[in-house]
Amino acid sequence: MKKVILLTTVVVLLVSLVTVPIVTAKGPSGPAGESNVGHINIVEKDPVTWEVIRDGGKLTYKLSDGTLDVVLNAKGLVPGDWYLAEVVDKGVDDSGWDVLSPNNYSSFYGQANGGGNVHIAFSLDVGDAADMEVNLKNADWVALLEPSTIGVPEEWIYTGQGWDFVLYAEAQINDTP
Repeated sequence: MKKVILLTTVVVLLVSLVTVPIVTAKGPSGPAGESNVGHINIVEKDPVTWEVIRDGGKLTYKLSDGTLDVVLNAKGLVPGDWYLAEVVDKGVDDSGWDVLSPNNYSSFYGQANGGGNVHIAFSLDVGDAADMEVNLKNADWVALLEPSTIGVPEEWIYTGQGWDFVLYAEAQINDTP
């Protein structure tokens, strides 16, 4: 009987050693196979070395017929602060930075809850853009309407947070996987 208990304990321990890394491992960034649907990890980077400091969450996307659908879930942010999801086309010209998302639409903004988590979901017509990236910034101004008129104070919240980048995508969204 003692042998059975010992053997069962050893088997349980071995199985747990194999399954724990599988369950806790962060998945790859990018499309799922040959599709235009995928997951991208978002991370905080050191502004000097550009090395990843911490995991900041994940976004899921679907790119179909020039429309980009994104659901972004970020964590470890400042509770109560506002954030803006910015979509850029990195392949447009020599600068590699063409902002596609309009900042006067409320769907690109989210406020971190008490646990420092934010959820932002939106759809955006990106036309024939390729090599897109979704990053998260502090929101110095927050649009309240779809769209808010720039220069009309009652359509905006001023936060005073500045426009610094907070989290960066680990991979780009391509129109051809």
